[in-house]
Amino acid sequence: MKKITTILLLLTLAFGVMAFAACGDKPTESGSVSTGALGDGADTDEDIDVPASAENDPDAADVKYFKFELYGNSMSKGYMITGWSDVTDGRPTEIIFPTAYNKLPVVGIAQGAFRNDKTITKITLGDSFRLIKKRAFCGCENIESVNLSAKITKIAASAFRDCKKLTSVAVPEKITRLYGSTFSGCESLVSVTLPEKLVYLGVKVFEGCKALKSVEIPKSVTEIGTACFMNSGVEKISLSLTGIKAIPVDCFSGCENLTSVAASKVTKVGLGAFYGCEKLKSVTVSSNCEFGMLSLTFKGCPEDVKVNNKPLSDIEIITPPSEDTGA
Repeated sequence: MKKITTILLLLTLAFGVMAFAACGDKPTESGSVSTGALGDGADTDEDIDVPASAENDPDAADVKYFKFELYGNSMSKGYMITGWSDVTDGRPTEIIFPTAYNKLPVVGIAQGAFRNDKTITKITLGDSFRLIKKRAFCGCENIESVNLSAKITKIAASAFRDCKKLTSVAVPEKITRLYGSTFSGCESLVSVTLPEKLVYLGVKVFEGCKALKSVEIPKSVTEIGTACFMNSGVEKISLSLTGIKAIPVDCFSGCENLTSVAASKVTKVGLGAFYGCEKLKSVTVSSNCEFGMLSLTFKGCPEDVKVNNKPLSDIEIITPPSEDTGA
């Protein structure tokens, strides 16, 4: 019975992680003023600071190539870019997006606006921009370069998922949360700079980033999501200076090049967190750390892997007390 329960738990977790996998939903097209949510179940864009005005970048692509939608309210309005227009002749592949339209600022890229586009190779979002919605550039597999304004405050789930040629990105300094699968599947991503005010790395943010060997996690981060680094190329991870107290389910699963994890404040490690880390040599966690089943958490790791300088056979299993249901 225990074995069946474990299998069902793992299947449930797998399907939950897969929920972030697709670039599928089509963007909503509407002529109405939008104040909508980002739609990733974790955040809204209601507090976006819409600039009072903006001048168009003289180097920006012609507005004729894009579709626009009003955004904001009666007191503060701007435009979202919702995708390509019907004009194709001369359509740019290296895009400096316009920062003004109809004398109003362009504040963001709408949900799924350029999803699965195969022509874009470079994008620049100027100082009028504040947000990038869900799957805005998901599946744009030929994007190599992304230049994001420091004034962007929100990047929604799967915004750059499966941008397979993207090599580096500097996350804007005002971003405090990165949501599910933001850079998942960016297999050429070598360099990521995370902002000092970041507090949360969501589910599968760097999943499948095979070229990503190292990431400096800011001290401000307090939480990382399920499968955050799953199947990535990370070789060493240091969490000890952060506020992270838990390594969640499948966090580093399939990280074949991972050799060490320093996480002295971590008091809980989830099932499969280091599954298949075949080069893992050492893990440092709190002395009172709670583990999921060691046989699953470290399955596929070298037999001589050490936790707090001890072999797995010497690790005292600390599990949380069962809840008294009063039955």
